[in-house]
Amino acid sequence: MTEGGRRTAEPLPTEMELLADLSRLYKIQPATALWRAVEIREVLKAGLPTGRGLDLGCGDGALTGMILRYAGERPELDGLDYDHGEVRVAERRGVYRRTFCSGSEDMPLEDSSVDFVFSNSVLEHLTHLDATIAECARIIRPGGNLIATVPAPAFQTLLKAQGRTGAAREAYVTTMNARLAHKNYLDAAGWAALLSKHGFAGCSATPYFNRAQVERWEKLSAMTAGVLQKLGATNALLYRMQRLTRSDDRSAGGLLETNRGIARWSRHWARIVAGGVLDNPGTDDRYGCLLVSARKP
Repeated sequence: MTEGGRRTAEPLPTEMELLADLSRLYKIQPATALWRAVEIREVLKAGLPTGRGLDLGCGDGALTGMILRYAGERPELDGLDYDHGEVRVAERRGVYRRTFCSGSEDMPLEDSSVDFVFSNSVLEHLTHLDATIAECARIIRPGGNLIATVPAPAFQTLLKAQGRTGAAREAYVTTMNARLAHKNYLDAAGWAALLSKHGFAGCSATPYFNRAQVERWEKLSAMTAGVLQKLGATNALLYRMQRLTRSDDRSAGGLLETNRGIARWSRHWARIVAGGVLDNPGTDDRYGCLLVSARKP
């Protein structure tokens, strides 16, 4: 059976089913798990191309490994990330044929060497977005594809901002963007223009992450990373804490994996987190994220 380009004999997992898996991956990050559950189902609906691909901003490879478990015909992937620690973990995970530690604006790959580039929640963080898209165009073969998930400008307007208005709301959104390290918010037209500039054609932008899901994510984020930030935690410290919860990141210690209470909590909170917002298309016509795709002629 083929569904949305995905070759498989099994039905697509629901967002709730994905959340159950993601709760074990993001043990102390319920907000992230909720976001990824919606996002990954959108990726699976669209389907990854076959052939040789590059996972741009691969991190430790855990999330892509989950996508590949649910996907039908598996592509042959390389992984690229600028973080040495993440790349070391990705190497041990066995998801990738090769891994590269490099910035995205100067990739150590040959011209026309991959059939596609996949990037999940990465492009919004990049300072050199234009140069990165140019590099993607360079390494993708004619007829190949670029697929990316990104937040849209509407993400900022869908935030409830804890009831703030005016300048107070603007300050809240600025703080949120700094914590998330979001630097780029392009709408569908903006992505079409940028990709066209670098020779891509047939740009599409599928919206996902509806108002109710954004609002639930925001509440969960405020209860977790938001509280820690108010107590003085930096982005670097939050990131370190996230790595400490990984069962297979021995370089970071994997300390919390030995805590059975944490492990039990990670199995049970998923059903509480969902609260009716998953597997629900919503009624608002605004969405916080886009799945962007384009083809290199």
